[in-house]
Amino acid sequence: MTHVLCENKHQDLGTVTEGENLQISYKITNGGMEDMFITAVHTDCGCTTASFPSVVIKPNESNTIVLGFKTNGRVGTSEKGARVTGNFTNPLRISFKVNVVK
Repeated sequence: MTHVLCENKHQDLGTVTEGENLQISYKITNGGMEDMFITAVHTDCGCTTASFPSVVIKPNESNTIVLGFKTNGRVGTSEKGARVTGNFTNPLRISFKVNVVK
């Protein structure tokens, strides 16, 4: 097992206009002594997508997880996120908050 670090686990994106497709990046770092890999990123709902590296992340190296959010039909405040699993001690929770206006 290894240890995953994330600088910006929760991001407040402020206010955006409906129709924007958001891409929210999360820098993850291997804080352990062994190679780290991500096995899955489970989003809260179907309105949020995830892309993540399928490569080994060496100790003290970083990579990026990206959550996508389509704002069409989502006027108001939304808080979404995902659970990241891999060969690290505890699952990582990443999330964002955004206010969508017309």
